Parts: sequence; structure tokens; C-alpha cells
Amino acid sequence: MQETFFGNNTVILKQDSPVSWLVINREDKRNALNQNVITGLIDAIDLLTQDPKTRLIALTGMGEKAFCAGADLSSDDLISANTSDKLFEDHKGRKHLSSLFLKMWECHKPIVAAVRGYAIAGGFGLACACDLIYASSDAQFGASEVKVGLWPYIITVPILNSLSPKKAFELMVTGRKITADEAFELGIVNKVTKPEQLENEIQSLGIEIAQGAPIAIGLGKESFYNALNMDKYQALEYLRSMLSLTLQTQDAKEGINAFLEKRKPRWIDN
Repeated sequence: MQETFFGNNTVILKQDSPVSWLVINREDKRNALNQNVITGLIDAIDLLTQDPKTRLIALTGMGEKAFCAGADLSSDDLISANTSDKLFEDHKGRKHLSSLFLKMWECHKPIVAAVRGYAIAGGFGLACACDLIYASSDAQFGASEVKVGLWPYIITVPILNSLSPKKAFELMVTGRKITADEAFELGIVNKVTKPEQLENEIQSLGIEIAQGAPIAIGLGKESFYNALNMDKYQALEYLRSMLSLTLQTQDAKEGINAFLEKRKPRWIDN
């Protein structure tokens, strides 16, 4: 398995086709987010976007205690600014988490969060920003910002993509944690596994996804998130255009021919 480091060694990329693992490497800080981690994740996703052998990106945290415990509250940009200039610079710097979420949604490869332990505050938002969430039975989720005098502003968007507004607000206003089983019942988590089975379950997911057409999956993910934010009339017209576009691709031609010829399709790496 090839390993590459990003973000001043705060992110480890482990490439093992068809799944590439992104590991937040701050176990002593419960894998809390800081500027290095966010930049490292963005850079690693950029690289994986161009890798034809990667069919699934798995995002996790180092160790067993935490997927990600949110923002690093000791970071300089979270400490009150003493001058208006620093206040403005810190405000601009907080755009990076938004940029990471957009990068994840724009990436044409599916991203799954592999959650062990805490996925709290920004870590909860990071998990929700993934396309799928697989969690071990010891995982806990929550938007706990109110406990430290804050509000989960930026992560509101991925949370609302994962939860009903009323349930999302309840978690935000109380700051309470929920178990993996509760998260599954709410539709946040796709699958709950035993801790020792989590990695194997995701490898199996990657193998299953690799059976599908890579171009179709890429265009499909893009259209999924675009349609999610349209009204139904706009969405139907847009999706009709996406179908016409997809029918012109090599994947569609190969897939249809394989079906008619009663054989497995032979996808071309893209």
C-alpha cells in the first residue's frame, strides 16, 4: 500500500485500489481540524480525482477514539482577534472549511466516512459532507458547538443534507450526542458495523462500486447534488439533459452492448 503525506503530515493518503484512504493524522488531538488538515484533505482529493484506479475515497481518523472531534479550539484563528485587521483576516481564513466541503461534493468519486469514536461538531459536519457514512458501533455524533458558546454555522449545510430540519435543529440547539444506532435510525449513517469489521466493510463497498461505470458514477454524483438543490421542475429538465449527455459516453455504449451481448462490461479507466 502506497502512503503519501499532506498538510505537514496531518493527512495520510493510503492508496489501495479500488479504495484510497484519507487518514487525519492528529490522534493526540482527537483528529481535530486545523488549517493544515483542511489544506491536506483538499490537496489529497485533488490528487485522487485524477487517479483512475481509485473508485472510492474513504475518509477516517487515526486511532480508535475519534473520527474527528471538530475544530481545534487552540488554533489561532479561533481566538478572539485584538485588531480589526486580524478579525478580517481570520474571517477570510474560515472559508477553508467551506472550500473543503465544496471540493468533496465536486469530486466525481464517491467519498465514504469511516467513523470510529467521536464525530463531533466540525467532525460531524465533515462526516455529513461525505456521500456515505459507515460507522462502527462505538461511534458518536453530535453538533456540540453550543456547549462552548458557538453555533454550527458552516456545517449546517451538510447536516441539512443528511437530516430533517427539525431534527437537525434539535441536535444543534441541545448539543447532545447520539449513538451510531440512533444515527442509523435517523438516516445519517448508511451502515453500522462491529469496530473490527469497519475497514473490511468499506473495502467490500469499494469493490462493489468498482463494478459500476466510472463515468456514469461521476456524472451521477454531480447531478445528484445539483438536483438536490433545485425545485422539482428545474430538476426534471436538468436530469433529462444529463441523461442525454450520459448516453453519449463510452460507459453507456459499453454497458448497453454488454447487456445485449449477455457479458460483463469492460470499463475503461478514466
